[in-house]
Amino acid sequence: MEGIRGRGKQAVLRWAYVLPGQQTRVPSYIKALPGYNETTAATEGELTHFPDWSNATFQNAPRDMFSAFAARYDNDPRVAFLQVGFGLWGEYQIYDPGVVLGVNFPSFNYQASFLDHLDNVFSNLQWSLSIDAGAESVSPLYENADLMSLNFGLFDDSFMHGSHDAYN
Repeated sequence: MEGIRGRGKQAVLRWAYVLPGQQTRVPSYIKALPGYNETTAATEGELTHFPDWSNATFQNAPRDMFSAFAARYDNDPRVAFLQVGFGLWGEYQIYDPGVVLGVNFPSFNYQASFLDHLDNVFSNLQWSLSIDAGAESVSPLYENADLMSLNFGLFDDSFMHGSHDAYN
């Protein structure tokens, strides 16, 4: 963060637990808990680990982390935007093996409470979701006026990808 300040720039930060071919970014103390069971599957051609979204302790961790993050960075000019989400790269997608709500992807109820929480803890820092959060199969945002009224933005890192023009 001090390097950002020294260059007179701002950062766009993205939070993600799952990257193809890697262990999850779940803290080791949670992974060691009895009853926490990650799943693994091939995605993007690589063995990938997915968090256990059924685990209550794990479910509390992102909310606690963002409460602490907001307390420290909500008014910090070094952070321009915060991108949040679930699935691969935090982009609201798991191509293979697919989204299994409440297992490798959070349930709609958890997502709704998480999004409400972000809206409550951030007053100034703009947080955003992938445009894929609009998909009815993975997100409670679809046709939910209360969630759609929250103060969030959207991001799309594939808008210039040649095969995504019809989708986007």
